[in-house]
Amino acid sequence: MSITALQRIAARFVPDQGVAVRVAAPETTLHQQVKNAGGHWDAQRHVWKLRYDRVVALGLRKRIVEAEND
Repeated sequence: MSITALQRIAARFVPDQGVAVRVAAPETTLHQQVKNAGGHWDAQRHVWKLRYDRVVALGLRKRIVEAEND
């Protein structure tokens, strides 16, 4: 993903906005990091939900699949 594409993603979200990210099943260490950052598993949609600023801190911006509608 290019820098410009990442900038467009960043422009769509505010730091405390909830977003959904994909983490593959075998990535158990990453699952734990997301959980430790306050993430919650959505079993129905098969995504982890957590705040955008925490997604950025974990380096997961490329894995964002959608924003939560609050």
